[in-house]
Amino acid sequence: MLKKNKFVPKNVLKLHKDTILGLYSPGGPNGAMLYSCSKEGCVRILDLTEKKIFNTIILSKNGPSGEDQSMDLSAEVGEVQKVIIDNSQKDDTGEDLSAVFFTENTVYGGYIGGDVYGWNLKTGEIIYTMPGHTKSVKQIIQLNARIIASSGSDFMIRCWDTTTGLCESVIQLDGAINQMVKDDKYLYVLTGHNTINVINSNNYQLINSLSLDERIVVKILVKGNTFYLATTENKVEVFELKEDNVFEPKFELRGHKDWIHCMKILDNFLYTGSDDKTVRVWNLTEQAQVEEFSDHDDGVVCLEFCDGSIYSGSFDHTIRFWRIDEMVERIFNRRRMAREDLLSRKYEAYCKVMFKGKKKSKKKGAKSSPIKKKK
Repeated sequence: MLKKNKFVPKNVLKLHKDTILGLYSPGGPNGAMLYSCSKEGCVRILDLTEKKIFNTIILSKNGPSGEDQSMDLSAEVGEVQKVIIDNSQKDDTGEDLSAVFFTENTVYGGYIGGDVYGWNLKTGEIIYTMPGHTKSVKQIIQLNARIIASSGSDFMIRCWDTTTGLCESVIQLDGAINQMVKDDKYLYVLTGHNTINVINSNNYQLINSLSLDERIVVKILVKGNTFYLATTENKVEVFELKEDNVFEPKFELRGHKDWIHCMKILDNFLYTGSDDKTVRVWNLTEQAQVEEFSDHDDGVVCLEFCDGSIYSGSFDHTIRFWRIDEMVERIFNRRRMAREDLLSRKYEAYCKVMFKGKKKSKKKGAKSSPIKKKK
C-alpha cells in the first residue's frame, strides 16, 4: 500500500505559538525585511531575500531575552517552507501583550495590565518603561517621528515622546476606544459603537465628533475624505465626508461571512481580513470583490505588504502570504476569459436571430424531385 505524502502548504510561516498581533515591513511593499510579533511576546525578524530568520527577541519586562543566531527558513528559492520553532522563553510575569507597534529599530508593546514598554529590536534591551494606563492597552500607533500614542480600556489616549519616554499629553474620551487611525494631521478615534472623534495630532485638541447612526462599526480606515467602515453586518460601507461634516454614502462591499478585523489599501485594491478565515481583495473602481484567499484555519488579525506580497497574521498562530503580481495576473486572465465567453454568447445569439426561420436556398438549375402520388 502506497503511503501518501502529507501536503505542506508553501505559503505559510509557522514561527509563533500564539496569535499574531502585528506585522511590519520597514521597507514598504517592496521591502525585504518583515517583522512579526505574537501575543506571547515573541518577535521574529525575517530576511525574505536570504530566506532566513535574521533575529529573534522574546519581549520581557525584565530585560533582554533573545536569540541572535540566524536560522534558515527555506530550501526553496522564492517560497518559504513551513517552519516550527519552540518558544521556550517567555516573560517571567506571564503577562501577555495586548498591542504592538514597530518602527525600524524599536518595538513598542502594551500589556493587559496597562504598561507600555519600548525595546531595542537588535538587542532586546528595554529602552523605555511607560506606565500610566490603568487598564489593558488596546492599540499603539505613531503620530509623527517623535510621538507615539497608546489607547487603553480606561478611555484614555496617552501621547509619548519617544526621545525621552515621557508622557507628553493625555486625551480623555467619553467612551470605550475601539480604534485609532492617523491620516494627514488628524487622529481619528472610534469610540463606542459608531462615534468617530477627530483630534488634531499636533496639539491633541478634539476638533469634532462624528456620529454614524443605526450601525455598529468594528473597524475604520481613512484616506483623505473617504471613510471605510467595517460593521457587524460583515460588510464595508464607504462614505465621503462632506464640508458640512455629513457622511455621504458611496457604496458597500459585501462578501465576508464574519466580522472584519483589518483593512489596508494598495494600488486601488482594498484588502480585508476577517473572522471568516479569509483575506478578500476588492477593486475600489469597480466596487467589487476580485480575489479571495482562504488558507487560514482561524480569523485573520493583521495584514502587511512586503516583498511584493500580501502577508496576513491569524489567530491560528501562522503567517500566510500570496504574491500580488500573481493575483493581478489571475484577475486579468479571468476578465479575459469572461470577455471571450461573453463575445461567444453574443455571436451565438446573433446567429440564432439572423438565421431563424430561413430555409436553405436551392442551387441554380437544380430540378425539383418529382412528388410521388399515392396510389
